Amino acid sequence: MIDGVHELVNRRFIELVGDVDGFFGGEDSQDTANRSWARLRLGVTAFEGDSPDLRGNVKLKLVLPNTEKRLQLLLSTEDEDTLDAGEARGQGLTAEDQDNISLALRFLQSVRRQSSFKLDVGARVRDDRAQAFVRLNAARKFLVSSAEEKRDLVLINNLWYFSESGYENRLRLVYRQPLEIARVDFFQSVSEITWQEDQRGAGFVQSIGFFHKFNDRTFLGLEAIADGISSPEQGEKRLTSIESRWRFRQNIWRSWFYYELIPRIRWEAARDFSARYGIQLQVEAFLGSSGDRVSNTK
Repeated sequence: MIDGVHELVNRRFIELVGDVDGFFGGEDSQDTANRSWARLRLGVTAFEGDSPDLRGNVKLKLVLPNTEKRLQLLLSTEDEDTLDAGEARGQGLTAEDQDNISLALRFLQSVRRQSSFKLDVGARVRDDRAQAFVRLNAARKFLVSSAEEKRDLVLINNLWYFSESGYENRLRLVYRQPLEIARVDFFQSVSEITWQEDQRGAGFVQSIGFFHKFNDRTFLGLEAIADGISSPEQGEKRLTSIESRWRFRQNIWRSWFYYELIPRIRWEAARDFSARYGIQLQVEAFLGSSGDRVSNTK
């Protein structure tokens, strides 16, 4: 019964993608391979001293092949660019913003082989208000070493302008390289700085992680994340929190179903950096193109 329901929903999803692509691309859209996908995620997080937090979200990406991959339709109830979706970090989007739906039309342009430019035009609820927004995303990839080693350094800048809340700019530097322990293992460092209208200074987040993909079904990661603010108010600390966590992600039962178990330890300035233990469990179901779902922790 479960397989039948998933097959029916998946078929309807593919038909929807074909109809949307046909509107933009023409009558022959059904004959073109499509990389569109949808993800449904349900998770619960519990920390010492807090009530369990149940959170669900949907993420949809329609890639329209007949526009030569220059156009995408995005639907999401999360902010895809935060280092830790669903958590309030630095001066970026808040946890409440993660529950609000966002709809955008994305225009893509490859400036050079190692560069890209994206323009999103859409609407979302933010600061308890429905707002239109425009986002400019520019990325530049720097090859650090030979293609065989596949080390890279990527600089990404996202600039939003919301009709009511004003601007927000998020600059991110990502460094990633394989380790010598195994061919599939890698290390990743992500440095992020955020400026927001009507906020003093900037928020910053630093993440480092070691990851291993055991096979096509199992993925393990160890991450450490620190965040803070450059201009704290009186009585506030510049470093606001530190967190360490394991991430165990696995595909089980069906090719489209995943679960992820994340034990966490957090030290927060608001609690005098006393350790708090927590755990997070989330399950995911996918529709459409498979992609690399095991290591897709976003």
